[in-house]
Amino acid sequence: MKIYPKLRATGWQGYWIDAASSLRMKDDAIIILDPVNHAVIQEGLNKGIKTFVGGNCTVSLMLMSLGGLFANDLVEWASVATYQAASGGGARHMRELLTQMGMLHADVAKELQNPASAILDIERKSHGGHPFR
Repeated sequence: MKIYPKLRATGWQGYWIDAASSLRMKDDAIIILDPVNHAVIQEGLNKGIKTFVGGNCTVSLMLMSLGGLFANDLVEWASVATYQAASGGGARHMRELLTQMGMLHADVAKELQNPASAILDIERKSHGGHPFR
């Protein structure tokens, strides 16, 4: 991402549309996921936001398909796994991901060995009993 900061530094006020993950968390950028976040996009336009960024493709596709269910409060929780950020970050990030997976497994290893363990109890224990909402 070399051109964007140089253009903005010159005072350029045009619209910027990109897929760069480095822009997704910027205060002056909005992730585009219309129709799911149409109201957020419109609010950003009204506030003068001019940087629009595509979201992670896996998450975008999931939210496009489930957006209506979330909007109508018909989803209690969802568990999604995507490893693009880790794999794209190289070996160090993949090692961190695998370490974290191992930690999750260690938390529930005893229950996994017992066929009588209730899967919902295992699921709750795997995230410390905290809901994913």
